This record gives sequence, C-alpha cells and structure tokens, in this order.
Amino acid sequence: HNCVSVEQAKAVELHTDKTSVRNELGIAEDSIMALSAGRLSVEKGFSHLLDAISLIAADLPIKFVICGDGAMEMELRDRARSLGIENRCLFAGFRRDIQEVMAASDLYVLPSLTEGLPNVVLEAFSYGKPVVATAVGGVPELVEDGVNGILVPPGEPRALAEAVQALVVSPDLMEEYGKAGRTRVSEEFSFKEQTVKLERIYRDVLGGLK
Repeated sequence: HNCVSVEQAKAVELHTDKTSVRNELGIAEDSIMALSAGRLSVEKGFSHLLDAISLIAADLPIKFVICGDGAMEMELRDRARSLGIENRCLFAGFRRDIQEVMAASDLYVLPSLTEGLPNVVLEAFSYGKPVVATAVGGVPELVEDGVNGILVPPGEPRALAEAVQALVVSPDLMEEYGKAGRTRVSEEFSFKEQTVKLERIYRDVLGGLK
C-alpha cells in the first residue's frame, strides 16, 4: 500500500493561509469547497462529476475546484458551460500548491471510473477531509462507507450528487468522517506502518528460503 504523513499534512495546515488560498480561487467564506484533482482524461470520470454538479441543488453553498490538466480540458469546460454550471465549478489547472489547496478545502470528491489505490484519497484523509468516491479498484480499501466517507457506483452522477449533498447539509457528519479518515491513515497507512509491513514480508520470504 501507499502511505502518507499525517504530521506533514498538519505542518502544511499550520503554515497555510486558508483564507488567502480560497480568495485566490474565488471561494466565498461561507461556501463549502469541494476539491477534485487528477489528470483530465476519460477514466478519471470528471464528465460524470460535472453531471453530478448540475443535479445538486443550486442554492447549496458549495463550489467545486478541479485541479489538473489533460486532453479533455476544453471538452470539460464546454460541458460545464452547456450544463450551466460554469459558475459552480472552477478548472484550476495544474497546481504546484496542491497541498495548500487541499488544506483549504472542506471535502474531497473522487469520481473515477477506474483506479488502483489512489494516493490522493490518502492525502485527503491525512488533511482530515471527508471523501465521496466511486467504489472502484482499491478505493473501498480506503473509504469505509458511512465511517470516513461515502462510496457510490461509478458512472452514476445522481448517486454522486446525493452523496455530496448529504455531507454538505451536515457539517457535523463532514467533521466526523474527516476525523475518522485521518485516524485511519495514521494507524494503517503511515510510513511507520509501511515499514513494519515490509519488514514482515522480508522476514517471511527470507525465512522460506532457509
């Protein structure tokens, strides 16, 4: 498994001016900032995310920030315009300050159609962010539905929209899931835990050679 450093995330949080980051992205102080990041390609499911945004109640105080670049960028921008949601989502491009952007966000959304074990979900949890994600690949190994986030079927915008709305209307639930996610990665996906697991594997292999 991949691993992350909760201590590093806490350090980034400590030194990040979240208000400044949000202002630069055009996120109002009283708005929920939903972050997605990745290559703008078919398998990452961003077109389904845009469809989901169009289904979310327009009066909910939420704005989506999509970080990353790729071959589908213009197609996705055109789709956002055709859906009439260009004022509800921001294509922020490739960001070298993605850690600071993560720290300033309120929740993370992973709409992928296929994944391995996405490191970005571990990173979101290390920052104490709740996650809404599609149940593909190794994602269910990280996101426990109803514990640290919400899992939805891939390619189903309405399910994605309903999951995001469920969190946005319940700040307490977002906080609960975020704390649970941070605890999970701290206990099971830290560099210390990875070292212990690797040592165990090496001992088992070397023991079998005797």
